[in-house]
Amino acid sequence: MKLFFDLLYSQPTKLFMIGPCTSRVAEHVSLTATAWNLVHVSFAARSTAMENRADYPFFFRTVPADNAQNPVRLDILQRFGWTKVAMVYQSHDADVYGKTLEELSRDLLRQNFTVLTTEAVATDDPNRLRMVIARLKTLEELSRDLLRQNFTVLTTEAVATDDPNRLRMVIARLKAYRQGLVWPRHVWIITELSRNWWEGKSFITNCTLQEMKESIKYHISLRTVTSTTEGAFNITADDFKTRIGREDCEYCNYAFDAVMAAGIAMHRVHESGLPLEEFSYTNATYSDAFAAKLTNLSMQGISGPVGFDHSGNRIGQCLVFQAQGDEMVQVGLFDTRTHILSTDGYAEFKWHMLVMTMMMLRRRRNRSGGGDDDDDDDDDDDDDDDDDDDDDDDDDDKNNHGDKVPRDSSRSSKVPLYVSPGIFVSMATTACLGIALVLLFLVFNLKYKRLRVIKLSSPMMNNFILLGCVFAYMSVILYGLDRQYLDKRSFEALCTIRLGFLSLGFSIAFGAMFSKTWRVHRIMAKKTTAGISMKMRDIHLAGRILALVALDIMFIIVWISIDPLQLSVTELNPEIDGEDEDHYVIPLVSTCASNYELYWVGAMLVYKGVLLFFGIFLAWETRGIRVDALNDSRHIGLCVYNVAVICSILVPLSFILGDEYMDGRYIIKSLFLILCTTITQCIVFLPKIYCVYRDPTGDVDIRFQTEPTGPTFGTAHSSKVLPLKTMMENISIQRRLEKLLQEKDRKIAELEDSLQKTSKNGCIGNSRKATLKPESTNQC
Repeated sequence: MKLFFDLLYSQPTKLFMIGPCTSRVAEHVSLTATAWNLVHVSFAARSTAMENRADYPFFFRTVPADNAQNPVRLDILQRFGWTKVAMVYQSHDADVYGKTLEELSRDLLRQNFTVLTTEAVATDDPNRLRMVIARLKTLEELSRDLLRQNFTVLTTEAVATDDPNRLRMVIARLKAYRQGLVWPRHVWIITELSRNWWEGKSFITNCTLQEMKESIKYHISLRTVTSTTEGAFNITADDFKTRIGREDCEYCNYAFDAVMAAGIAMHRVHESGLPLEEFSYTNATYSDAFAAKLTNLSMQGISGPVGFDHSGNRIGQCLVFQAQGDEMVQVGLFDTRTHILSTDGYAEFKWHMLVMTMMMLRRRRNRSGGGDDDDDDDDDDDDDDDDDDDDDDDDDDKNNHGDKVPRDSSRSSKVPLYVSPGIFVSMATTACLGIALVLLFLVFNLKYKRLRVIKLSSPMMNNFILLGCVFAYMSVILYGLDRQYLDKRSFEALCTIRLGFLSLGFSIAFGAMFSKTWRVHRIMAKKTTAGISMKMRDIHLAGRILALVALDIMFIIVWISIDPLQLSVTELNPEIDGEDEDHYVIPLVSTCASNYELYWVGAMLVYKGVLLFFGIFLAWETRGIRVDALNDSRHIGLCVYNVAVICSILVPLSFILGDEYMDGRYIIKSLFLILCTTITQCIVFLPKIYCVYRDPTGDVDIRFQTEPTGPTFGTAHSSKVLPLKTMMENISIQRRLEKLLQEKDRKIAELEDSLQKTSKNGCIGNSRKATLKPESTNQC
């Protein structure tokens, strides 16, 4: 400020002021210059605060204000359909860029964009850096957690800074590469910088050059226009810098244009009739006239077309560049007058979206190690390790450019999971073959039912076993039908039908086997055949099977009435689409469920378990009687063992496989039903088929074999093998002898009473009693 006042109080009188350069100084100097009626044109101050014409009525600038790029950013976001933005700027320039991004945030919200966060990064404050990194990572993790509700993740981030060293510092300290804040998940839009600015080494302590390249790969850079064509005085901007020997000067062109604009404005005011010699710091007429001429100014400057809007901001053009490979390629030109981004005649945007690149980036981050966010260790030693990957990346960039625009958020779609038609057809076909096998056994059972070997095995019970097997095979087909074939109402009805078929199939098949064993157990307990024709006919056994069926039906009716089975759709964990990593697939699994399904299933298992253990008990009790045609106790043991072994293998596998493995679970369930059912019916019927094959007449030697461990006929220690006819004759003889013995015992008792009455000596009766008993026994 002292220099400014020194200029004011020194001669000659100043008509115009060029500068100041920095925004902070310009804000203070401009306020004072306004009080002195001095119009001033800055060639470097970008602060948006100076747009306020009430405080800065005489301020103009030939350098575009920082918010002049906001329309460009908005246009780019709209062009690519990006609606979610996170903004990062350096806290050192908070006064400048904080206001710019605040204005951008308001513009974004007005146009229904989502501003996820606006963060100030202090490169010298590790605590602040950790907070910013945690915030950005939390946003991404939160979006993944909310994928089930179709929320998505940020991908576009605007970074504001005009110092390449500072920007390199921001990216390096943010550890953008290692934290995953890189393309293609995130696209950086940054402000005007020099070409290949990322190659500088200043302030970089924890990023290799290759990591820096990966961090800003395919980023978009906005540059205020520097004309490459001949402008004022038939000279280009590059030629002008060369002539003055300042090729690296960023603001020389703007400074020259500022001087030209001021000169043209003074010239036009002089031509309008206001002599410049009469200018004074107290006369506002000249400052108003200068301001009006500048507002209406339109000229071709060194930096391009020059004009000013009503706020004193430069009206011109903005170049849009994109990093493609190791070069910054111009992809568009934005006209701030018309707010149109023209891409005709420029290179196309390139978006290299190969999934392999994503995997390679992950491998690099894992190899580099996440590290602590405030770790400043030098990683330059990693350059050699990345050489091979660099070559691969260069080849990818050359050969695999694509035009697939990265999305600003991960898309999610719900995909129902079904049993594969091929697997369903295979299992259904196998079940149908099983039903065909049942029909073959049924034909055999009906054809040879009058043969003794089949008749004694109870053909009716065999038919019930086969009926239960058909129900089990049908369950395989029913469990393969899902929502791809049925609507909701039909599917819920199918849930009950499935349950009924499986439960009834088990009760009918094993109930029939256990009923036959129950009859054998009763016969052995009574050791008589008299009761067989009276109480243990097949119709009575069928009644027990029907009782089990009725119990199943009643249980299912109560279940469905109180807690009906309904369609339940479960959303599984989202999965990344193999072809598009921005696309998440949410698998949906449709199942049958009820509120208290666990308790109902538990009750049914207890009931079935009791039935199974009762059958095992009967088989154990009759284990000592081997009647090849009548007793199926050994077959029952094999069937139960078969079910137990298969269950112990396949059931745990079905629980290990998650709901997402629809095919695997269906295959396991189908194999369980098919194997158990097929092996069970083969155990029951194959021995009978073999017997008929061995003796087609059916007149086989049907024998009882008794063992010490079970009920026996005759003496307790007999182990004879007798034909059935002989056994029946022996039983008849035994009955006659028992009646005769009873008559002899009655006569003996009468004789003893007579002797006691006629004999005075009791011992004679005793001796005669002793001699009579053996005689009677011998006579018997």
